[in-house]
Amino acid sequence: MVVHFTDGAGYLGSQLIRDLPKTKAFEGEAIRVLDSMMRERYVSLWNLPKGVPCQFIEGDVRNPEDVTKALRDVDDLFSLSDLTNAPMSFERKEPTWDTNYKGVPNLFDRAVQAGVRKFMYTSTCSAYGPTSGVVTEDAECKPASPYGESKLAAEGEMHRRASTAGFGWTAVRLGTVYG
Repeated sequence: MVVHFTDGAGYLGSQLIRDLPKTKAFEGEAIRVLDSMMRERYVSLWNLPKGVPCQFIEGDVRNPEDVTKALRDVDDLFSLSDLTNAPMSFERKEPTWDTNYKGVPNLFDRAVQAGVRKFMYTSTCSAYGPTSGVVTEDAECKPASPYGESKLAAEGEMHRRASTAGFGWTAVRLGTVYG
């Protein structure tokens, strides 16, 4: 089995590629990372777990050739690649939409074509917008930033494509990641 992470050198991805091999379900599985290295976090790929086959591919989720190459023989995919930071997304609307919205359907379509079994998409609680109290999955979404809007739009696009393709996937609307 090959487990693939887009943006595996990012904050969340770099931790997951270390933690996931310790779980029973992923023990002994190969890990592949696709990352554009836009943030140049090469250090996050140092000291990877011993005995875990790891492969790094420098590429972009918006590039069909990069994605096709990266998804070869992949069973499980963790889609972590996006431009984060809701407040900053107002200053960089176009790059946020380009990566968070346009890149994800490209990745999704190629995952379906490649025969990926499981697709895990990290979305965001920013899809809900300002809230008070407990928020559940069925709460109304009113994103208040280009970041939240782009992630919610990507979720909607994948819902549409999944129903046509008969492909199952999971979106997780993460809160602020802290570690």
